[in-house]
Amino acid sequence: MEGIKEAIAFITGLAVKAEDPKTVEINGKTYCTKDLVRYDAPEKAAPISATTLTSLVDYIKENREELRDRMIIQVVNETKVLLYSGLLAERDRETLFEVNALLPRFEYGREYDQESFLISMQSCFKESDDREAVTMLASNIVNTQEATFSDTGTTQQAVIENRNNHEGQRARTEPGKPDTVPHISGG
Repeated sequence: MEGIKEAIAFITGLAVKAEDPKTVEINGKTYCTKDLVRYDAPEKAAPISATTLTSLVDYIKENREELRDRMIIQVVNETKVLLYSGLLAERDRETLFEVNALLPRFEYGREYDQESFLISMQSCFKESDDREAVTMLASNIVNTQEATFSDTGTTQQAVIENRNNHEGQRARTEPGKPDTVPHISGG
């Protein structure tokens, strides 16, 4: 039964959409019956989008001729700021400029490549001895893998050596022993 109601509502909606649009004048204003959109409404430009507050200040300083006598700056939240015009004849406002800040974020649990990790550490954490120690450690990590194979025709030998450590110190993987990374004593 519910599917039939939805089908009838859908068909009714199609019939309304197929109807020829008509214009209606209400209080001296012209509207269309399709979506009640005003034909004589003043056009408004789409807001300019940017990512820094400096760009908003530069826009205000350099484009005085485009701006109205009065404007309003609204701080929506920590990442979004809007610049509105003063009141228009219709008693509404035009959004002239929109700033959406791109703030650095550190995503815990995500794997970073070395360069991205170092940039995130410096941009997302305040300067401290701990941050510097982690940054120093991460900037000196070398990750390579070497393999050597030997085949004499009667015997074969394979040695795989992992280098994933600090300042080029070598950690050797041997059969039956887990990988180890030497302890780095603080200076």
